[in-house]
Amino acid sequence: MSEWEVRGLINAFESVLTDDIYKVFIFGSRLDLTGAGGDIDLLIECSQTPPKAATEIARALRLNIYDQIGEQKIDLVWDILGKKDAFIDLISDNKLLLWPK
Repeated sequence: MSEWEVRGLINAFESVLTDDIYKVFIFGSRLDLTGAGGDIDLLIECSQTPPKAATEIARALRLNIYDQIGEQKIDLVWDILGKKDAFIDLISDNKLLLWPK
């Protein structure tokens, strides 16, 4: 993933995730930021119930990412405080904080 793409993702996060309750991690094939290819897998960690519906936030985030770095396959996974998810447990040791830094 190029520095330009990382900066575009961060711009999108800053534009859409305006509350300080969010952290965004990258995982999967793009975890190695020097590698190329594959979809962009993002984990959005939320320390409380989001003020807007997760689907509304996800849509706005996707559109903003497309504006920043072009249309790409993006998988968004939500980790909302208090909700248990086996998949999130599985990736918890294989993620990298992208935002905020």
